[in-house]
Amino acid sequence: MNWKHADLQFADFHQCQAGLSFTQGIGLQLILYGLAAFTGFISGVAGIGATNLLSLQNIHRFTYFPGVAVLIFVWIGIVIAVKRGFAEFIGSSAALFCGVAILFLLSRSELWGNFLFSIAITAIPELVALQLGSIVSLIDKGLSKSIGAILIIMASIGVVTGLSSISRLNPYVKPDWLDGIVALSLLFAATVIGKKAVQPNQQFLETIQWASRIVTLMGGTSFRAANLAGANFSQADVRHTDFRGANLFQTYWWDVKGLEFARLEQTYLADARVRKLVTTLNGQSQNFDALNLEGVNLKDAILKGASFVETNLHCAILQAVDLRDSILVRVTLTGADLSGADLTGICIQDWSINSETDFSGIRCDYVYREFENNQPTNRYPSDRDFQPGEFESLFQKLTNAVELVFQDQIDWRALSFTFEKFRLEDDGMGLELKGIEQRGNYWIVKVTHGEGVSKQQVEQQVQSTYEDLRSIMEAKDKQINRLLGIVETQTEAMQRQAEALTNFSQQPFGNHFLISGSTITNLAGSGQIEYREAAHGVRSLITNQIDPNSNLQELLGQLKHQNVATTSATQRDLIQQVLFSEADRDPALKQFLLEKGQHILDRLPDGEFKIAIRNAISLIRND
Repeated sequence: MNWKHADLQFADFHQCQAGLSFTQGIGLQLILYGLAAFTGFISGVAGIGATNLLSLQNIHRFTYFPGVAVLIFVWIGIVIAVKRGFAEFIGSSAALFCGVAILFLLSRSELWGNFLFSIAITAIPELVALQLGSIVSLIDKGLSKSIGAILIIMASIGVVTGLSSISRLNPYVKPDWLDGIVALSLLFAATVIGKKAVQPNQQFLETIQWASRIVTLMGGTSFRAANLAGANFSQADVRHTDFRGANLFQTYWWDVKGLEFARLEQTYLADARVRKLVTTLNGQSQNFDALNLEGVNLKDAILKGASFVETNLHCAILQAVDLRDSILVRVTLTGADLSGADLTGICIQDWSINSETDFSGIRCDYVYREFENNQPTNRYPSDRDFQPGEFESLFQKLTNAVELVFQDQIDWRALSFTFEKFRLEDDGMGLELKGIEQRGNYWIVKVTHGEGVSKQQVEQQVQSTYEDLRSIMEAKDKQINRLLGIVETQTEAMQRQAEALTNFSQQPFGNHFLISGSTITNLAGSGQIEYREAAHGVRSLITNQIDPNSNLQELLGQLKHQNVATTSATQRDLIQQVLFSEADRDPALKQFLLEKGQHILDRLPDGEFKIAIRNAISLIRND
């Protein structure tokens, strides 16, 4: 069946039988008989080459040494090919050949000349026999019914033909039992290589590719460059099928048979690890670091304890997947479907998600937010488990959301009235304020919008309205009520403004905290401290000229006692953010830090907290 370039999105091939037709299968078998016989013939030639120097005539001329050496070379070559692959075999043979060639050139000895000739006439047919025999063996394993017995007979006939042909061409060559043993050893080794090539083994990749090319020449089912996005191949048999260049986005491969015998170039299935994962759906405790798994369908997979460091899982189907205790450091999960998955104990340091990442119905008791010394750390929540739906509410990104960037200090009154205006004068855009946060020197205002509204429209509408209102407020505050059509007094409007912003003013404070109003809370929600307390402690640490270490220990004790910052990393982050914030509020403190910064650092003991002060001063200098 030829589906080349066909559009087969979401097609159902469940339990289908693909591959060669009956006639094509018969043709392939005939080709295999011929290849098996030729492999046997080449093996016979290699056997005679290997024992050439062990003839009585050559033993009398050169002793046993060169003949035994060539025979040892043959056995070592077989072992290398089976264990390490053909590339290693070629490399070692070439090295030996060059070494003997140098000895021959230096000595001009007939012994080394014959030794060199024997290596050449042995290594080349040995390589051909092993490669060709392994291809025949591999193709046979891909057939629905093995013809191995007939292939053995054909190969044996080939060996006999090869030995007798050489004998007829050169009457001085008398084949014996040793030639036959070498030839049969090559055939056996080729069979072993063919069996190993079926397994996820990159060293025999060329064997798989050549076997696939030969089968494809006979025909078979072709999905080459077809669109198979979302198709279902579960429990199908796809031997001798051409998937080259096909779109396999979110295609389902559970329990598929024969993928190792298909042509998979230019697809993610070309990687043996990926093939095994998508067909078995069992990757428990395995390493998938840095793989490109974009758009793979792993529905219901068991991935407990697996590592996905820097793995691309963009738009992957991970429905109902068991990801407990897996490592998702710097993983890309944008657009991925994790609905119904178990995420308890995952490590999410620097992971990438977006509004299209689906967390609906997930199960998660806790996560780890950092990865240090090959271990997940910083459990969150630290002293409890997530409530049902809590993880989803924390990590599910807003849909139809736009992030507006403000480089200057925000005029909170103007911003509040901007969205009050949108609420009262609905123009069909559905603009709604969803959050405000500070990232470095920038303020990020998150706004949701209605369907069909572009980001450019949102940015233009918000920015123009905000700037207009800010200009009007600066010129004449009394015009605000008339512009907005609000009947309430200015005091009532300001109260509503403050009330509205309270819901959205919970902003990130460094990497480990949130600040809401005058309270700093850690992300785990297990501890908090009033901003003025933290600010007082940090100021004391800076201004104590005599014994700053005592102030430092007092501040750290307070942070630990109130469970707001119990580790060096969180304490350093809090001190740095508070000092930077205080300097921004107090020009006198800012000037003091700029002038006395190095002196302050010189008084502090080396450690994490000195680094925090140095980082804060650096931020102030660059502000």
